[in-house]
Amino acid sequence: MRKQLTTWFYGPLKSFLPVSFVVSYLSGGFVAGIFMCSNCSLDEPLGYLLISLIIGILSIFTGGFPPANEGGVGPALNSWPYIAGCWACIILVRLVIKKRSKEFEN
Repeated sequence: MRKQLTTWFYGPLKSFLPVSFVVSYLSGGFVAGIFMCSNCSLDEPLGYLLISLIIGILSIFTGGFPPANEGGVGPALNSWPYIAGCWACIILVRLVIKKRSKEFEN
């Protein structure tokens, strides 16, 4: 039973963990851009999306520490808590989907 459980858990996750980390890097930067946008107004949702996309892409290039503004000057923001949170959410969703598909087959 234990061997079957470890095979089920680690087998599919060997290839999924690196892929989910890359996806969570961009999505975590995007979420960080939404929450860290200091000069955005609720009148322009397109501004939120644009700045979040820029912060998401910059977090990939800067190792999770994008600059505070899009011009590249000023202190760096820390988007690692958002990246880690997105990574955990992606992995949990994958495990729930995998578990439900196993239950559906039986």
